[in-house]
Amino acid sequence: MPRLARARESAGDEEGAVGAWLLASRSRETRIAEQAKEMLPSRFPYSSEFRRALELDPRDTALRRELAYLLLAVGNGEEARKEFEIVVEQEPEHLVSAAQLAFLYLDNRQEAEAVVMLQRALDSPDREVAQRAADTLKQVRQGQARPHRELGEKSLKASYLNDAKREFLSAYQLDPSDHMVALKLGIVHNLLREDRQAMSWFKKASASPEREIAEQAQSSYDNLAPNFQPVTTTFWTLPFFSSRYKNVFQYAQLKTEFLFERFPLRPYLSLRFIGDVRQRTSGPSPQFLSESALIAAVGMRTPTRHGVTVWGEAGQAISYLSQRPGGIPRFGADYRGGINIFRARGATLGQSHPGRFAEFNFDGVYLSRFDHNLLGYWQLRPGYRLPNRGGLQAQAYWNFNLTAGRNRDYWGNFVELGPGIRLRVPGVTPPMNFSVDVLRGVHLSNKFNPGRPNYYDVRIGVWYSFAR
Repeated sequence: MPRLARARESAGDEEGAVGAWLLASRSRETRIAEQAKEMLPSRFPYSSEFRRALELDPRDTALRRELAYLLLAVGNGEEARKEFEIVVEQEPEHLVSAAQLAFLYLDNRQEAEAVVMLQRALDSPDREVAQRAADTLKQVRQGQARPHRELGEKSLKASYLNDAKREFLSAYQLDPSDHMVALKLGIVHNLLREDRQAMSWFKKASASPEREIAEQAQSSYDNLAPNFQPVTTTFWTLPFFSSRYKNVFQYAQLKTEFLFERFPLRPYLSLRFIGDVRQRTSGPSPQFLSESALIAAVGMRTPTRHGVTVWGEAGQAISYLSQRPGGIPRFGADYRGGINIFRARGATLGQSHPGRFAEFNFDGVYLSRFDHNLLGYWQLRPGYRLPNRGGLQAQAYWNFNLTAGRNRDYWGNFVELGPGIRLRVPGVTPPMNFSVDVLRGVHLSNKFNPGRPNYYDVRIGVWYSFAR
C-alpha cells in the first residue's frame, strides 16, 4: 500500500495518494500504520479521500464507519445512511451502527426499517446504546399504535365491537406496553360474550403500573373468574346508617357456587344475614325494622348475560330475636327468588378518567315469609365521575329510587329522590366503596304507616365484596 501511495503521488494524484495512505494507516502491521500516519496531511481526511481508500478495500468496515460519521458531522445524512447500510450488511454484529442507522431511518420517516434496526440494537453490549434503542423503539411503537387506538375508541363508543377489537389488537401488537389497550380488549371481548379471551386481557392489564388501570382490570377479572371455576365462594356486605330510623342496618351474604359442565344453571349454598342494631322502635306499638335473621338456603341461578340474572332458593330462616313479631316463629321455611338487571354506562368509579356515567339496577323479588309478597326495586343513578385527587376516586350522582310491592305495605311502596356521592376507600383490595345519600321520600301507600307519608333520610353506607 505505501508503494501504491507513492506511485499516485508521482502521478500527481494527490487525492488517490491520501486515500492509499489513509487505508495503510489502518493496517494491522504497526510499522506500516505508523509510517502511513506520518504521510497523511495534518488535517482530517476529506470524504472523497475516504472513498478513494474504500475503492482499494471495500470490506474495511471500520474505515467506512469513519466515513459515515464524517458525513453525519457535515450534515449529509442521506449519504451517511447509505454508508451505514453497507456497514450493517458487512458487519451485522456491530449493533452501534445498527442503532445509528435506525435513527437515520427515523429522520427519513422509514419507521418499518427503523424498527428492525432498533430491535437488533436492543442486544448491544453497550448499555447506553441498548437503553436508547429501547426508549426510541417504545416511542416509535406508540406513534404507530396511536391511530389504531383512537379508531378502536371511536368504534367502541359507537358499539362497533368487532371493529374495535380489530383496531385495539393492532394497537397492542405494535405497543405491548399499553395496558390501557389490553384493558379495552378485555372489555370488548366481554361485551362480545368471549369471556375466556376477556379474562386473558384483563390479566395482562392488571400488571399495569398505573393503579387505576390495574384495579379496574383486576376487578373485571375477579368478576369473570367465578364463571369458569368449578367452586367459587363469594361474600358481600352492606352496613349502612339511616338518619330516619337512627339505626344501623346490616345486609350480608356468603355463597358457595358450583359449576358443572353442560349444566345450564349454577347451584349454590347461601347464608344470608339481615339485621339491625335497634331491632325495633319504642312506643306502645313497636315496629320491627328488619328480618333480624340468618337464612340458610340452597338455590340455583342462571349465568349472568347482558347484566341479567335469574335466581331462586329454598331455605330456613332462623330469627335471633328473643321477642319476635306476632306469628313469626324462631325457625321458618323461607322461599325467595327473582331477577336482577344491572346496566352501567360511562366513567365507572374504577376508571382513571372523569366523565358522565349512569347506572340502572332492577331487582324483582318474591318473598314467601312476607305473605308471598312480590317487590320491585328500581334504582337509576346518573352522575359524574370526578377527577382523581391523589388516591381519592369519587362519583357524584342523583338518586331516582322506586320500590313497589304487591301487598301495598307502606315499607314496600315509596319513591325517593336526592343527591349522593360515592368514594373508593384508598388502599383496600378488593375495592371498598363508601357512600352518602341525602334523600327525600314519599310513600305511595300508607297502609299501617305509623309515621308521616313523606320523609327525609341521610344514608351512610359501605359496600365490600370479594370472591375466592
